Amino acid sequence: MPPRSTIPGDDGSPKIHRHYLLGTGKTFGVFLHHFVGSDSPTEFHDHPWSWGVSLILRGGYTEERCLGSDRTITRRWLGPGRLNLLLPNVFHRVELRDRRPAWTLFIHGPKTRRWGFLDSITGAFRYWAA
Repeated sequence: MPPRSTIPGDDGSPKIHRHYLLGTGKTFGVFLHHFVGSDSPTEFHDHPWSWGVSLILRGGYTEERCLGSDRTITRRWLGPGRLNLLLPNVFHRVELRDRRPAWTLFIHGPKTRRWGFLDSITGAFRYWAA
């Protein structure tokens, strides 16, 4: 089995089990993600890579994106076979349907920045502490 890390949610319980198929997150990489928890309802994150694409393999999730200075929120369902393109400064969150897990194949380019988090209510931005 490839190396794995677990990304915790706000309450400390597992949110994503990340299996490293290729790379470690700094350069081009391929991860198998097993989503077991949803993101916080008001906190959106962006990604540190120059680009990323996720292919939903099993299950699925509702993605919310927080757009523009007025923080407009859009929602869409991404089920098996769907692709999700994630570019820098795109803030989004993942919500599992009925707490059912989802599996995705995530491919990304080189790391160009740090993870960022945006509070959709206050507009406050912070970098990930680690």
